[in-house]
Amino acid sequence: MKTLLAQVSGHGLGHWGQTAPVLAALQALQPELRIVVRSAIDERLIRARLPSVDEVRHCDSDRGLVMSSAVGVLVAESHRNYLRELADWERLVGEDCAVIEDVRPNLVLSNVGYRVLAAAARLGVPAIAMSSLNWADVYRSYARQLPDWRRVHDNMRAAYAGAEPFIRLQPGMPMPALERIVDVGPVAARHHASAAEVARVRATLGCGPGESLLLAALGGIPTTLDTSRWPVLENTRWLFPPEIEGRLANSLSWDPGLRFDQVVAAADLVLTKVGYGTMLEAACHGTRILYAARPDWPEDRPLGDWLQAHTTVARIDWPSIERGTFGATLKTLLARPRASPVEPSGNLQAARILARHLHGRDS
Repeated sequence: MKTLLAQVSGHGLGHWGQTAPVLAALQALQPELRIVVRSAIDERLIRARLPSVDEVRHCDSDRGLVMSSAVGVLVAESHRNYLRELADWERLVGEDCAVIEDVRPNLVLSNVGYRVLAAAARLGVPAIAMSSLNWADVYRSYARQLPDWRRVHDNMRAAYAGAEPFIRLQPGMPMPALERIVDVGPVAARHHASAAEVARVRATLGCGPGESLLLAALGGIPTTLDTSRWPVLENTRWLFPPEIEGRLANSLSWDPGLRFDQVVAAADLVLTKVGYGTMLEAACHGTRILYAARPDWPEDRPLGDWLQAHTTVARIDWPSIERGTFGATLKTLLARPRASPVEPSGNLQAARILARHLHGRDS
């Protein structure tokens, strides 16, 4: 029996949102595959997207950048964390080596931590990275004016070099720091819901006939928002996930019995911020997208340009979400027709790459 060790960043929930559909496609190709997931993400959330995972191990080895909110990056604090990691590099890589030796995988998959790639290379275990971003180029975009940034960046880059290849999910950010990049199509969970199922989901949530269901989904980074300021349009109902406190009289409560992709398929619009996971799931269901820009985030432009070409979308700034001053844009967007669902072709494309490497074939 082959074993895959998938190490998934806990920097929000989007990294698991990218990884789970690929692993589901891989399991369809190789039903006997043993999958061990290692992540800081809660096991319940991991199994909600992929119940067939054989084992989940908790770790916080890839925290990514330190965030003040869903969109705010604490650059100086992040830089200090990376310097501390660099100073303790040998010990930390040794810890990852110990995990790999214990799991004994045929292949390591990282989305998108670099340290486990360095550990795999040290042990001679094949490894692949996969994401729409990488921390070396993200870090460089924020920290290149800070002292010692290049030492940190070069170490990240050297660790990523252990990935053969790096699977870049489209639409992905430019990756000048990396080599051996292989591009695949969009990756997302896609739920093929019938009209009857959509009606059932909406009824379960309490959304009545003729009402528009508006899903607020700002990612897994804790964020404080005064949603009482948000616009309430006629015949619309806001749905807030558990991490956002809904303070509108007509808002709906999340039903834990529903999967996220089921809700996205049933929603008329998703309100989010720049981030691959939620944006691509909405696009792959044809759901309208209203998103807050993140001009400093390296994915902002490639994701925004792709959405404009493939979806029904509108862009606002983050202060508009904080103040609730996006009612006119919301109304205009709801009046536009839904787009055709995007095909998540990257799910199977990436899974086939993993399958080849699991069997020792890299082409």
